[in-house]
Amino acid sequence: MARVSTIVTNFQAGELSPRLEGRIDLQKYSSGAQKLENMLVFPQGGITRRPGTKYAGTSKDGGKVRLIPFEFSDEQAYVLEFGANYIRYFKDGGILTEATETISGATQANPVVLTITGTTLNNGDRIFVKDVAGMVELNNREFTVANKTTNTIELSGVDGTGFTAYTSGGTAGKIVEDTTTYTEAQVFELNFVQSADVLYLVHKDHEPAKLTRTTATSFDLSDIEFIDGPYLDENTTSTTLYASAQTGSVTITASANTFSSSDVGRLIRFREILEIEHDEWAASTSYANNATVRYNGHVYKNVTGSTQTSGNTPPVHLEGTETYGAIDWEYQHDGFGHVKITAFNSATNVTATVQADNFGNATLPDHVVGSGNATKRWSLGAFGGDQGYPRAIAFYEERLYFAGTTGQPQTIFGSKTADFENMTPGTNDDDAINITIASGQVNVIRHMIPAASCKS
Repeated sequence: MARVSTIVTNFQAGELSPRLEGRIDLQKYSSGAQKLENMLVFPQGGITRRPGTKYAGTSKDGGKVRLIPFEFSDEQAYVLEFGANYIRYFKDGGILTEATETISGATQANPVVLTITGTTLNNGDRIFVKDVAGMVELNNREFTVANKTTNTIELSGVDGTGFTAYTSGGTAGKIVEDTTTYTEAQVFELNFVQSADVLYLVHKDHEPAKLTRTTATSFDLSDIEFIDGPYLDENTTSTTLYASAQTGSVTITASANTFSSSDVGRLIRFREILEIEHDEWAASTSYANNATVRYNGHVYKNVTGSTQTSGNTPPVHLEGTETYGAIDWEYQHDGFGHVKITAFNSATNVTATVQADNFGNATLPDHVVGSGNATKRWSLGAFGGDQGYPRAIAFYEERLYFAGTTGQPQTIFGSKTADFENMTPGTNDDDAINITIASGQVNVIRHMIPAASCKS
């Protein structure tokens, strides 16, 4: 007798007991199955394969780790293994290694010796071995290189006397790993966001950092070098600061205790009042050599070598020297300058390096240089020192936002528009911004989530 296959349109009844195999009179009979193995039933009635896991490798030394996704594109994605003071990378179902080298022999000895002609591996390298035929005990395992020669390496501490004899093949690759300063506990407190091939990381006890994917098999971890800012509010006390020089490594001297050893790496911003220090540029006006003028918030110096009369066109360039009419105007600064503290000398004295401004000019205003120009118009950086570092981070409308420092737990710091590592303060729409939440309680911002604007 011919068999008839009935179309089953849904499986909402799940598996039916063998005792019901003949109960065609039951309504659920036509929506059940004799066996559903490794399948999930949708509410709509259909089924799909059960999701599962795949063994990709063991964490370094079996330590406790946090896995963080890194998706560069729909074709290139990684899983980052953050452990105590290190990062490792998994890709395409296995641990990421540098270019693999071909194994041509393996001894049944203590320790195992691998033959790799012309190997570039070095003592202490952590390697991953796979695809060995015969001595399969080596496959998909991590080893440490020891006693490297031109064509051989030892697998430190691996006794192969009881292993199966090697027959052929196999590769060994150095595991890609980067060193960090995050402890095991701190990796579980990290917040992060990603933009293309850069993963930004924050922790309250560390400078904001970024992990950059440089090639398909290499990454670079570094602290973010912000282009200026962010800063605390400008000083309102009687304490003055002055710099020993306009460029390079300088000494910053304060009139009262201002600094601490934890300020190393922190920024200081100086401001001069352009309206007082410099005349506004004017057309058809005589300017002596070395005279300074301001135009559109920027300061320029006459470097022609003699007194000359300006024409009808004001200087507008933002670097170097350009000629307008009869005068060679050298760009000086925009009325601001900032330094990064590199050494703590005392509570009133630090060493610092003059930083480049938003236009690439690493020069301090001359009116803050020397004891005779000690100024009250200065601001300390909002990150570092007694302020701590941000613990929350998010992207929103073309800005990178930070929040949750110890000193300003409810202040949000936003970058310039579409310039994520530029925190230069200003009054233009696209300048960096600082916003402090007004609330009844001062609770630290621990996380930020971008959301669509609410519209009525």
